[in-house]
Amino acid sequence: MRAHTHTRPTAPATGAAGTRPPWWALALPLPAFAVLLVLVLHPAHAHTAVDPAIAQLLHRAGLLVAAH
Repeated sequence: MRAHTHTRPTAPATGAAGTRPPWWALALPLPAFAVLLVLVLHPAHAHTAVDPAIAQLLHRAGLLVAAH
């Protein structure tokens, strides 16, 4: 017994996709870029803004990465 294969009809290619990216596709990278830019320009400010527990966790993670 054969199963019928359903194929999609081929539509002619158009010049534009016709879809817009969601609002968060641009909104989320912008604050991340700003934070990274501040960290690169003023690395001393990064230490004071972090909770001590998170700073210790990041320090230990850095040590683990450096060990391998």
